[in-house]
Amino acid sequence: PTHPFICCTKANCLRLSNKIEEALKFYTRALELNPFCVYAYTGKGNIYNYKDHKKALEFHEKALEMNPFDYRGWNNKAVVLQDMNKFTEAEEFYLHALSLEKNDPYIYSNLGNLSKSLGQFERAVQFYKKGLQLNSSINFIKSNMADCFWKMGQNQKAVSILHEVVDSDPLNEEYSTDLALYLSQVGQQQESLDLFEKILTFTKDRKKTLFRKCMVLLDSENFYQVRQVFQEIL
Repeated sequence: PTHPFICCTKANCLRLSNKIEEALKFYTRALELNPFCVYAYTGKGNIYNYKDHKKALEFHEKALEMNPFDYRGWNNKAVVLQDMNKFTEAEEFYLHALSLEKNDPYIYSNLGNLSKSLGQFERAVQFYKKGLQLNSSINFIKSNMADCFWKMGQNQKAVSILHEVVDSDPLNEEYSTDLALYLSQVGQQQESLDLFEKILTFTKDRKKTLFRKCMVLLDSENFYQVRQVFQEIL
């Protein structure tokens, strides 16, 4: 490609396909064509977000030098700082991103995640709610909010939210497993077992799911079925 935008588009597709080295080559090519290409710096930064904090910050800072009014740059930098456990700085950058763009639900989600990681569950819920007001269909925000309610002891509210999430995305193993485990903890063992049966029809890790089902059966003292499940695991 001879245009930086085309290079970045190709790189983004490769990055989403987890072809990281190929993606980096196209981002590098974009910068050769245009050393001021913000998208290329951002793309490189996102690749290194969780694997090389120093490099990630370097590329995100370059992007912000080119365009300090791009809220995504501040959000991206905050994500890296949060992963480095620099929570105060991360929050500062998230809030700066919000001052530039108040209608991005993902910034509120990130602020919620940061608060949740600090054990500030009520504050996290408020951020998640604001994110959902902007886009009520983002299931991972609902799932994180359910986790907060669970940790605050509001178990039925957590179960209700996760039911909604699973109803909208029934083949998501993570959400379904979380709901099944929640149900077992609130005394709804049969519903939990029924859900594990559904999960077994599409799970990528059958043994792990069977083991979790076995734990629910043990809680309900159904030892005959425990034996059957263990035989299948073995």
